[in-house]
Amino acid sequence: MTDVCRMILGADGNGAYGVFATLPGHDARTAGPADNLKWAFRSDWSRIENLHQVGRMSVNAAPNNNRTVTFPALPYIPFVSVRYESTPGTVQDDPWCKGNYVEQAYFSPFRVWVGLDSFRVGFPVGSSQSPASPATPTSALYFVWKIPVVVPA
Repeated sequence: MTDVCRMILGADGNGAYGVFATLPGHDARTAGPADNLKWAFRSDWSRIENLHQVGRMSVNAAPNNNRTVTFPALPYIPFVSVRYESTPGTVQDDPWCKGNYVEQAYFSPFRVWVGLDSFRVGFPVGSSQSPASPATPTSALYFVWKIPVVVPA
């Protein structure tokens, strides 16, 4: 099996900078920018919201371990998306782990608190339970979008 790079954070090799992800089976390093049938996402598409900041963070699997990420302040609380890597290069969109009793059957291993100039991520959410499957993340990718989030009253 050949090694296929499906995601690029930075220069795409064609003069664009941003976040680029291909559909399964297509290499992000060789797919042409105009070949929309190969791309799942390109931050240079005109019909998407702009990204404010993108990055990767390491994750310690210890309970209640928090990480804080700062970004240039916005006049509103932005939408932040965090996707953990179960293994390097394998991004998990919907992480979960299993507790050992009914009240804690399934729960997400992270929670995100967002402010005007930073966000904090907790790994995993307040539990001493060992995750079952998939494993607790070792790193995560984050995206701070220029999309205002309505704060509940």
